[in-house]
Amino acid sequence: MSWNNDTDTDDMDLGFDVEQTEAVSFDLLPKGEYPAIITGCTPKSSANKPGSRYVSMEVTVIGGKGKGRKVWGNFTTHHPTSATAVQIGRGQIKAAFLAAGVQSSSPVDLVAAQQPIMVSIGIEKGNDAYPDDKNSIKGFKPITPDQLAALEGGSEPAPQAAKPAGKKPGFLKG
Repeated sequence: MSWNNDTDTDDMDLGFDVEQTEAVSFDLLPKGEYPAIITGCTPKSSANKPGSRYVSMEVTVIGGKGKGRKVWGNFTTHHPTSATAVQIGRGQIKAAFLAAGVQSSSPVDLVAAQQPIMVSIGIEKGNDAYPDDKNSIKGFKPITPDQLAALEGGSEPAPQAAKPAGKKPGFLKG
């Protein structure tokens, strides 16, 4: 196969062995807590809401059923009309820094730490613009010594079920 849109069918080599490649699933992960590392943290401006800014965060699950999966969350840092959104967003960002043990407030340091943490993953319902449901980051907390030992020892911790509604999840408040 030619990689420049030619119709040459003589060269059908994909450049990798399909038999040696693992298939990837994009099924939703069940709600719960997963061991992960923060692999992206980017401040952005909202295109829809002038004066609004947020941090787009990416985590990669490092153990259990979702190992290798990426999940994203957006956390509001500035909003001209919603102090509550700012309080929640900034609190989530602080929880990420605390969970990872990062003492600075630099997104670069947060990603560079590559510190295992526990991430609460939820499911957001689709909407008119994006009809499919999707996983999203709902919270962060430090990984316990037992969870870390299980992860490092190869007996990866299974995702913990989400807490029942109405109970505090125990995430760090700041």
